[in-house]
Amino acid sequence: MDTLLLRWIDDQHAEWRLAGVPVRGNLADAAPLAHGRQVLLLVPGEAVLLAPAAMPSRKPAEIARALPYALEEWLLEPPEKQHFAWHRTATGVAAAIVARAAIEHWLARLGEAGIEPDLLLPDLLALPWSAGRWSLFCESNDADARVLVRSGLHDGMVCTQANLPLVLAALLQRTPEAARPVGIDLWGVGDGAGDDAPSADRAESARGIDALAAELALPVMRQRSTAELLDLADEFTPPAGFNLLQGAYAPRRAQARRSGPRRAVVIAAALWLVSAFTYAGVHAAVLARESRVLQESIDTVFRSAVPGQHRIVDARVQLQQALSAAQSGHGADGPINLLTAVADAHLDASGVRLQRIEYRNGALDLTLQASRAGTLEAARQALAAQGLNAELRDVGRIDDHAQGRIHLAGTAR
Repeated sequence: MDTLLLRWIDDQHAEWRLAGVPVRGNLADAAPLAHGRQVLLLVPGEAVLLAPAAMPSRKPAEIARALPYALEEWLLEPPEKQHFAWHRTATGVAAAIVARAAIEHWLARLGEAGIEPDLLLPDLLALPWSAGRWSLFCESNDADARVLVRSGLHDGMVCTQANLPLVLAALLQRTPEAARPVGIDLWGVGDGAGDDAPSADRAESARGIDALAAELALPVMRQRSTAELLDLADEFTPPAGFNLLQGAYAPRRAQARRSGPRRAVVIAAALWLVSAFTYAGVHAAVLARESRVLQESIDTVFRSAVPGQHRIVDARVQLQQALSAAQSGHGADGPINLLTAVADAHLDASGVRLQRIEYRNGALDLTLQASRAGTLEAARQALAAQGLNAELRDVGRIDDHAQGRIHLAGTAR
């Protein structure tokens, strides 16, 4: 099947390659060309974060669940606002992260024009790439001009010419020694074979990149000079299996084209019903199991704290009553007062799960589990607000959860 290579410009305009010639026009002008063709959409690379991730599991469902946590340090926005796409590699997974608002905006505008893409990639992956070499594409010679850097089959980033030295240095630092490039292929700047004589600005820019490459000990090979990224389409091969259109954004046009309109509607409705019932059943089972485990943990803690009580109606209320009854006659830093302050902090409402309570040498240790380390710190602050000397210790991750220990050494004076 023919492929229409489409590059996003803005809400109304795009570039595409037709009969070997790049064309720029309205999205509506490109819509007739998309019929009967596979559509590959290139979006601005600065809107897509490409990052490798080590994944011990090879099960797709487990990878999809764990990926947001594995890349949490890379994110500027909460994971629920991001779309994560991934492709398994020999060393883990190659991940692509894009804001849900951005991908929904692109798809909505293309849908209004009558275009449904089959593949969606950042434009920097349109640069030619070969093992052991990096590719650079400079769109113009201004200091603020975009520079596309492709540093791997699934890796790279976009920067300005002014920031290029910092970006290349950072990429080299995070690249393992065995995977470092032996040279750079330069596109879009220079006097490649068959080009007219370069302008003074273009020559100056090329000399600047030569000087940068010499500083980084990477020889530069000037390739064909071109002003448009789509002029490189002859050398462009999409990374196999790598596509941002995954999960909720997976393309459905191919199935509709094979099955016909009526069958496509029936199949889509059936899949939706099956998925909805399956999700509801699995979700209900998971919630029931978690509720049962949580109740068992509450019962165990309650019976340990109040040995004389065997009938549990409302553990929290009963525990507070028992603590109030036992309060008299104990020091301010005794275990009863400490437990009372812990109960008053309402940790169950802050998103943490109490794993274990230990009282030793006048101090109370609470082992807690939460989805994120920040939630553990919020729990510590809630305890400190009760007048306790609270210290968060031994924070780490177990499976998909953050776990830590809050040490309570008595009430603050």
